[in-house]
Amino acid sequence: SYSITISGKPNRGLEVLGSELNLRLLYIHQVAPYFEGRTLTEGTSSFLETLVQDYKIPKETQELLRKTISIMVERIHTSRVLNCPIPYYRNDLTETPLAEKLIYHIEMTYKISLSQFEIDFLCFPFNVRFIDTLSKTSYQSEQLANIFEGIVKKVKETMLVHFDDEELFEEIKSHLGSLINRLIFHVQANDIFHGEVQTQYPFAFEMAKIAGEELSAIFGSELELSEIGYLALYFEMILRKQNSAVKGYRKQIAVVCTTGRGTAAMIIQQLRRVLGNDVDITQYSEEDFNVDLNQDYFAIFTTVPLKYKDSKSPVIQVNHLFDDQWLQEEWQRANAFHQKNLETVSLRFLRLSPQKTYQQYLLNMVAELEKLQMIDEGFRNRIIDREKKQSTIFGGGIAFPHTINQGYAKTILMFGKLEEPYQKGDEWIEFIFLVAIPSEIERKMESELLELYDDIFRIAGEPSLKEALRAVETETEFLSFSKSKGVF
Repeated sequence: SYSITISGKPNRGLEVLGSELNLRLLYIHQVAPYFEGRTLTEGTSSFLETLVQDYKIPKETQELLRKTISIMVERIHTSRVLNCPIPYYRNDLTETPLAEKLIYHIEMTYKISLSQFEIDFLCFPFNVRFIDTLSKTSYQSEQLANIFEGIVKKVKETMLVHFDDEELFEEIKSHLGSLINRLIFHVQANDIFHGEVQTQYPFAFEMAKIAGEELSAIFGSELELSEIGYLALYFEMILRKQNSAVKGYRKQIAVVCTTGRGTAAMIIQQLRRVLGNDVDITQYSEEDFNVDLNQDYFAIFTTVPLKYKDSKSPVIQVNHLFDDQWLQEEWQRANAFHQKNLETVSLRFLRLSPQKTYQQYLLNMVAELEKLQMIDEGFRNRIIDREKKQSTIFGGGIAFPHTINQGYAKTILMFGKLEEPYQKGDEWIEFIFLVAIPSEIERKMESELLELYDDIFRIAGEPSLKEALRAVETETEFLSFSKSKGVF
């Protein structure tokens, strides 16, 4: 991963070969931890302690800075210097008081002159993560914009999803710059979420994985799951903003309570804790709540019995407010109540007998849609051509082939259940979710399409949902699964 080789030469022994930058990084991360450094003077140790106190530098950055100074000074003293810019690297510490103090101390203490290339290297420990006590001069790089454009192009081509590129770039450019620096210097962020992002935002996480693959191809370092998780948060944010514009994404909730303001406040606080901040809550007394007029809420939580003849909103009787699992199950039921009436998605089911190739499974599914006259003549070629460009097998036993359809006004989801799991090499499939997307998509349709994508990748990560799908044998059972589980 450091592009380092070891060469054996007769009568000379072994020699380690690589670029000066990569050799230094190998020494810093893989060699220095095993040896006590003796390069730094007591004066430098004292200087660094003052620097740490003045700028409140985190411990990880302190350790990395000490090793960086030690290795850099040793290399320069033996005439092994950096003689070219570091590709794609962005030094935001240029001409800051911290950098000036650091450069002056090292040049005076060790009697060396630092080139701009060496200064950039010296500052890298401060440029691989956000440190809120440092004032950095962030600038927009054309290289950064080009990398971002390549990532977005790949994500959009692979997932057939649309979002505002410019708005995402404004939000992500600072993080992306630091991430690129981390890839260059082999320093990746720790996972503070412990897999929560992948569980909560499965589709955004898949988008982030595609972005990560593009970055890995450029920098030669595979992204850790933690880095993919951070990227996913930005994709989720832009998708959520897009949905907000379409349908006022914040769900409206009514709380009907007759047991006093204190109890009502407690109910609202518990709802916000469990359901998150993407909800707007309106409180009513029993007397103020109009059973006939107040029908436009996503859900109605009540401590008193309410009766509707034909309710447009799920009514949840509050019995176990402080049972988080109960509350989450009721919330899932509310989501299922709304999702089962999706107007822009048509669900289909097909059992798939064993085939020799994944492509043959796809052709069988396409043939079924052709019989139903739900796709245009070119759909068959488009789905196969798309597969040739990039596999749509996403792991977890899930395949997700999808392309444009010019023959139907709705989005089509055909669920293909393999009678026997298909395996070839590392590829393993038991479920195929074939999605045909209308060539012209209205905003509501796009919003529901994103929910559809999210559900598909949520299934890939939830064993209980996959187990329920294995029991599905007919289209009627598939539709029942959709309603009972709150997906599709």
